[in-house]
Amino acid sequence: MDDNTETTFIDDIVISSNSDSITIVRTWSGVGSLIISVFAILWIFVFRSEFDVLFLPVLHVVISSVFAYWALASWLNKTKIFATKSKFTVSHYPIPWAGGCSFDISDVRHFVAHEKVDTVTREKGMTSYSISNEVYALFGEDEIVRVLKGLESDESALIIAESLNRFLGLNEDTFLADDSIKHV
Repeated sequence: MDDNTETTFIDDIVISSNSDSITIVRTWSGVGSLIISVFAILWIFVFRSEFDVLFLPVLHVVISSVFAYWALASWLNKTKIFATKSKFTVSHYPIPWAGGCSFDISDVRHFVAHEKVDTVTREKGMTSYSISNEVYALFGEDEIVRVLKGLESDESALIIAESLNRFLGLNEDTFLADDSIKHV
């Protein structure tokens, strides 16, 4: 008997599970992809003439390559979270990207969602805020490992944390206070 289930949440998250494993796939493309692509095109084609002196053409090519890689990854990449009752893995594909991890589930107390707010105060007292959402794995009493970052909505982070906790039979406490984060 096949007990596979597949559920799509929010447009960019697909969760597939059976009695042995759970797979969560999140696509990267969105408004940020469009913004970085427009910037990469402007950088590569419009600002090219500004770098025609000394070693600057080489610098322009290097920076252009980084922007092009970033733009391409933002359109094509997906993050895959795969967990069994004993192993947990996060990977990014098809374009290689940093941020993957792998660990044994036996030491995980539970997964939690966290809203990260960065505050930047500029000259003349202007303050800007950047909000992103993350998913963490809590080990023991004080070790916390970030397993996923850059989620646009708190709902996405909660769905991922709750799905992992439910599948693994872990504590359903899925919120994390700001003052309890000590990055490992």
